[in-house]
Amino acid sequence: MEFLNSDGARTGLFFGATSGVITTIGLIVGLNSGTRSVIAVLGGILVISEAFAPGFVLLWFGLAALATG
Repeated sequence: MEFLNSDGARTGLFFGATSGVITTIGLIVGLNSGTRSVIAVLGGILVISEAFAPGFVLLWFGLAALATG
């Protein structure tokens, strides 16, 4: 993890993580107050996670499919 020795890399990592958490919390609060639907909130989280890290959600679904047989 030599890349974390760089101040810029650490700053970018922490900024990205903070941004992701704040965005997700805002999404949860907004969708919950607007729809009162757990499915809408979970769907929103899946959509925003796919937007932040393309392919990540598909990877999880693929791993879950492999694990269940």
